[in-house]
Amino acid sequence: MAKTVFVLRADVDHYVAFLACTDKGWEKFELFDGRPLLATWSPVEVEEDHEEGRGDRPNGDFPSLLRHVPVFSARAVEALRPILSASGEILQLTCKKCRGGQYFAFNVKRVLNVLDRDRSKIKYFSTGRVMRVLKYELVENLLTDSAIFKIPEMARSEVFVDDQFASAVASERLTGFSLEKVWPHK
Repeated sequence: MAKTVFVLRADVDHYVAFLACTDKGWEKFELFDGRPLLATWSPVEVEEDHEEGRGDRPNGDFPSLLRHVPVFSARAVEALRPILSASGEILQLTCKKCRGGQYFAFNVKRVLNVLDRDRSKIKYFSTGRVMRVLKYELVENLLTDSAIFKIPEMARSEVFVDDQFASAVASERLTGFSLEKVWPHK
């Protein structure tokens, strides 16, 4: 049976989002492209986004920060630890006024070359780099042991998860996740 692949998103319509408190924090998040960061990591301070009435939203287990930088609550880290440990690094964040407790950034180090460029619908920059993928076609046999991963073409813009990850989120009743199915298309 084929895996199902989703783009990992936060439910920003119903749960609080986070912001980095400093420009240096935002710069550190730009490094989340598959390279190891744990050895040199120092916690980045984040805060809840209270603009436009967002502060009245509850804290979930997966607050939004940046698409390529997943953030998990301590509860989610414990529930998903086997999946997360196999695919990347759990990095501490500091949030002095977060109502939901401790949060962690997740550096996805598993970068899989699974995008079938010939069969996918892709919008390119004039330089030939991928701007965005309109329709994903993946090479199925390369998706083994890939519950959470990135692809080289989108390493600084998307995180992908499979049905194993989605099942773990559902069975643990974790909140704040919005999984957008991107493959297969049936």
